[in-house]
Amino acid sequence: MSRRQLLTADEHARLFGMPSDPETLIRHCTLSPADLDWLAGRRGAANRLGAAVQLCLLRHPGFGLRAEENPPESLLAWLARQLDVPAAAWADYARRDQTRREHARALALRLGLRAFTRADLPFALSLAEAAA
Repeated sequence: MSRRQLLTADEHARLFGMPSDPETLIRHCTLSPADLDWLAGRRGAANRLGAAVQLCLLRHPGFGLRAEENPPESLLAWLARQLDVPAAAWADYARRDQTRREHARALALRLGLRAFTRADLPFALSLAEAAA
């Protein structure tokens, strides 16, 4: 039996795709002074830019950077301007996979995020029931 798609490809891209258009970049990827202070603590332009990409993706669409995934050029350019680093620094980000994972853990802690557990299921079901 085939699975029914709830969203069209366009709807899925709008909800879960990486931000790339100017309006979405401004709304979801403008760094606050506190963000800039935290990112300034990362060593080197590549790490500041890479951590900023991960921060923005955790906020919208809500999940981090996957291994071997590259963000849109418009996202890199937007964040690079705010950080005053070259967008080309992205090419040097996370040469060690451990760097990307460490940034993801630190950002999750900073944002108060945690993995979904079995204990969360009753609450999730009650929210789904109320929404239905």
